[in-house]
Amino acid sequence: MKISIVFVIWTNPLFLESIRALLNHPEIQLVGDSSDVSQAQKEITSLRPNVVIIEGNPDGNPIDSETLPILKSGPRVIQMNMGDNEIYIFQHQHRTLVDAKDLLTIILEKGDVE
Repeated sequence: MKISIVFVIWTNPLFLESIRALLNHPEIQLVGDSSDVSQAQKEITSLRPNVVIIEGNPDGNPIDSETLPILKSGPRVIQMNMGDNEIYIFQHQHRTLVDAKDLLTIILEKGDVE
């Protein structure tokens, strides 16, 4: 059984408690949370979760200067905007292209979210 290791960045305590209740699942391990993005970045580097859930700002952009370093560190980032019931899912990938055909292959790939 593969365990998903999750870290949560929150601004509203009710959001955190709701996520904790939802993540009560045998295949999910909540390893940490923080309401401070700078502290969260340090903890994410140390704990190495494969999923980071971020409480999004209803008026903000899905990816901002605080979210980008977290995305670049490797985990899948799920940003939840409770104001409009939307989520944004981001995943950083690094690949080496050998020839132009490789770029076409990447462009034509279907992602895991449609």
